Amino acid sequence: MRLTVPGGTASSPRTRFLALEPANREIVIAASVVGSTFSISQVSRITERRESDVLEALQRAFELGLVSDTGDPNLVSFESEAYETIRKLVLTPRVRALQSRIAQDMEQRLGDPAETAERWLAAGEKAKACAAYERAGDRCFAAGDDREAQRLFRSALNESAEDAEKSRLRGKIADAAVRAGRPVDAVLVARAQLVSLENRLVQKLRLSESATPSSPSAHYCSDAAPLAAVRSARSRAASRPRATSVTRSSPNWPKIDDGRSYSMHDPPPAGS
Repeated sequence: MRLTVPGGTASSPRTRFLALEPANREIVIAASVVGSTFSISQVSRITERRESDVLEALQRAFELGLVSDTGDPNLVSFESEAYETIRKLVLTPRVRALQSRIAQDMEQRLGDPAETAERWLAAGEKAKACAAYERAGDRCFAAGDDREAQRLFRSALNESAEDAEKSRLRGKIADAAVRAGRPVDAVLVARAQLVSLENRLVQKLRLSESATPSSPSAHYCSDAAPLAAVRSARSRAASRPRATSVTRSSPNWPKIDDGRSYSMHDPPPAGS
C-alpha cells in the first residue's frame, strides 16, 4: 500500500489535523498512540476498521502533511511536529483505552512481552503489566541475558501488589543476580525479602493482639480460634459442680470422732 505525494501545506499541524473528517481523525489518533511510526494493519485491528478505510484516512492525512511514506508498504510515519501536536490533543482516558487495545493485540499476536508490559502500564493496568514484565524476564533468563532479566523482574516487582507474587519475583531477581556474578545484589534482595516477611509478621501479631472473639478482625488472626476454644473450656470447667465435703458419718470413711470433715479427694486418715 502506497500513499500518493500531495502538494505542499502551510497551515499549523493543529489546523491541518482538525481539517480531517471525524472518522478519519479517530484513525489518525489511534495511529498516534501506536507510535510515531506504525503499521496500517495494526491500526486496522485496534480500530476495528478495514485496511482500505485506514489507508483512505492516512491518504488524507498525507495530503495535509501530517504523515509521510516510509517506503515500506505497511509502515507510515508521522511528521515530528504533527505527531507531538496530535498526542497533546488526545485526552488521557482515550489514550489509555487505545493503549489497552494495543496491549491486547500484542498479546494475541505474541508480541514482545516487555513492550506489551509498557503498553499495559500506559493503560493503567498494573497487574497485567506486572505479568508481562515477568514473562519478559523469564524469556531473558532462559536466553542467558541475566542482567536484562534482573531489570525486567524488578520492573514487575515495582508493579506487583501481592505478597506471594513479590516473594516469587525477589527469588527470580536473586537467581539472575547470582548467575550474573553479582552476589551483592542477591544479598540485598534477600534482605528486602526478610524485611518484607518481618513486616508481615508484625502486622499479623498486631492483629492477633487486638482481636477478640467478638471483634470483626478476629477471623484474620490465626490464634483466634484456639483462644476461643480455651475460653470455652474454662467456662465449662467453671460451671461444673464442685466436689462436696463428707463428714465423719460418710460411708466412704471410717468413723473418727475428731470433729473434722474430709473431702473426697483427701487421703484417708492415718491408722484407719
